Amino acid sequence: MRFVYYGLLLLGVLAACTETQELACGQLCPSGQICNVETGECMTLKSTTPNPNETGLYNSMIMGPEGRLWVATHTQAQGALLLQRFNSNGDLENSQVVDPGPQTGFYPSLARADDGRFHIAYYNREQGKARFATLDKGSWTIEESENTESIDSGQWMSMTLDGNGGRHVAYQDITHGRLVMESLDSAACRPNWANPQNKLPGSKHYGAYASIGISGKTKETAQLVASFYDETGGNLVLATCYGALLSFQLADGHNTKTDTNTGNVGLWSSLAIEPKSRKPAVAYFDQTHGTLKYVQSQQGALVVAVVDDGIRSLTPTRHLVGQHAALEFNSATGRPRIAYLDSTARAVRLAVRSQHGSWSSTKLVSLDTHLIGGLGMGVELVLNKEDRAWVLWGKWQLKDGNIHTETELMSCDVGQNCGELP
Repeated sequence: MRFVYYGLLLLGVLAACTETQELACGQLCPSGQICNVETGECMTLKSTTPNPNETGLYNSMIMGPEGRLWVATHTQAQGALLLQRFNSNGDLENSQVVDPGPQTGFYPSLARADDGRFHIAYYNREQGKARFATLDKGSWTIEESENTESIDSGQWMSMTLDGNGGRHVAYQDITHGRLVMESLDSAACRPNWANPQNKLPGSKHYGAYASIGISGKTKETAQLVASFYDETGGNLVLATCYGALLSFQLADGHNTKTDTNTGNVGLWSSLAIEPKSRKPAVAYFDQTHGTLKYVQSQQGALVVAVVDDGIRSLTPTRHLVGQHAALEFNSATGRPRIAYLDSTARAVRLAVRSQHGSWSSTKLVSLDTHLIGGLGMGVELVLNKEDRAWVLWGKWQLKDGNIHTETELMSCDVGQNCGELP
């Protein structure tokens, strides 16, 4: 059933009972049922068909040079891809259909080139293909991946642009259980998949939660790097692409010195490039410990930090935190900020690192306790130089046996009452 897919994908968001979480039901709810967190019982849905134009599950947000926010999003019932424009106050100004589908617009990744052209990379579920849309002179051009080796690839799409507007993407190839990294407009990254070196050693299925960026301070040192989740090992891995070759680096999840697993980590990885060092950093979810973590290269080594351990002073229960992480850097100060989900409190939070290196977090919004629903799907974060944050997320509610979703957007100054403690 369609809802079962949502429950597996949005771990901890739709309050679907899972074996890996300590939720109110204390059991695995049967297919077609969800956990009623108020009664502690599994309840049956009357219908799982969403209303037209409902968005929020799959989003990608950027800020244009004019200060407006642009959001690529998927509509559930129509299965279409939309591009929406919001003003700085969070008001929707315009919405246009990019790809009418059907069953398209999943995992969108939105970017805007210096010449003003919009690019969106996304997944078409009906065809099982990666698609790439470009808006040029008022009209959309849509291309489809030429990957003929796979019958299903394009999930967990992530795209970045280089200084010339060249597109580079990372996504998961479901057919072969691997990460795909490639350059669409150059030969910068075109791996030869027949080369066994381009496969992650010891893994049979990897590439989920892909997130791509370009590191390096000069054109000569620039390199494509992507973070992703290795399902086989339960690890966070970094991949770097050099022309026809990929290289892999284990970031978290396994102690190579003792050859022991340290947890199931790397879900909802979000990679961003630190403005000053031009090195990659990643925010991600540690499922074993239920925490939000952050890893960054320091003096040639990867250093892992716990951003939010889930401990709340006002509650005896340790919260499950870190899903749907979205990492961004303040371009002026170089300090990281992370928007993410606290699934226990059904809240969206914002974590910031101070100039001294310590992390703190605040609650931006939470769902009313009397409502059956959740929020935090498709979390997106953008910052301006003044450290004003815009955070977008999806919200769902159960009304009359139907699931209704919507997109919510808020903004606040990071240094001035941005959220609530603890």
